[in-house]
Amino acid sequence: MISIFEFLKWFVIIGGVLFGFSGWGSDFQSPRTGALGGAGHAAPYLSDAIYLNPSYLSLSPAHALALNYLGYQTGSPPSSGGNLNISGIYSEPDLVAQWGAALTQRLDGNLLHVAVSSQMAERFSVGVGSKFYFSNTNSGILADLLLSMTFVPLNWFRFSIITDNLLESIGGSVFSREFGLGTRFSLNSLYSLLIDSHFNPTLQSIGLPLWGYELGVEYNLLEYFFLRVGGGQNSTLSFLANRGDTLALGIGASFPRFSFDYSYVRVLSSARTFSHQLGVVICF
Repeated sequence: MISIFEFLKWFVIIGGVLFGFSGWGSDFQSPRTGALGGAGHAAPYLSDAIYLNPSYLSLSPAHALALNYLGYQTGSPPSSGGNLNISGIYSEPDLVAQWGAALTQRLDGNLLHVAVSSQMAERFSVGVGSKFYFSNTNSGILADLLLSMTFVPLNWFRFSIITDNLLESIGGSVFSREFGLGTRFSLNSLYSLLIDSHFNPTLQSIGLPLWGYELGVEYNLLEYFFLRVGGGQNSTLSFLANRGDTLALGIGASFPRFSFDYSYVRVLSSARTFSHQLGVVICF
């Protein structure tokens, strides 16, 4: 195990570099991710890894199926909509690679995600994801790639380096290249702190800040139950295909073969915009 001094030096060097060149676009956020303000790239829960960090599939072996529904209201006069998502992962620790796939139905179009991961060492894994966007307004299919690496230098700390939209969807796309650093600190058996920073060099052209962050806290209550709170600045609002500042909260119940999660997200930078989301995960 490395010393605390070596760890802090490593974290400052890597974090300092990536904070200036980091970011990603979350094409879908589960209720757990949403309740944490969009944070969680360093340790996504089961199939959340497909969108946030494919490399984590190898560090959380399971066979799981997830179903999520999100309803939102925005604007004045208000308009409403909803997103439906289904995903599955197949992660066996003895296999060379682990994989997952997901389909998300949004008002602007549908997204198909596939992800593959492999564990290179006990505390290091790599992953690659691919997305296919089927727009409701344009013919044809847009595709792009996501690359990620996860490190677990200490039992109470892990971080991930992520590059999303690597190709910037050759042929023209709504996707732009982003790079990211996600961190998770397990403060004790009850609390986890998740801090993610991000930067997108193309946002300046549309008048948005180049960088932002997400921060979330998860509290383990009575072993199987969780309370979550979070927020973000210049965060991806996957249900609106946009960005904004948010505050969020949620609850969850996780059992050996079943979990249930709920989140409420309030968008501060847009009048009367909020979402409710429910999700169910079954492990088999």
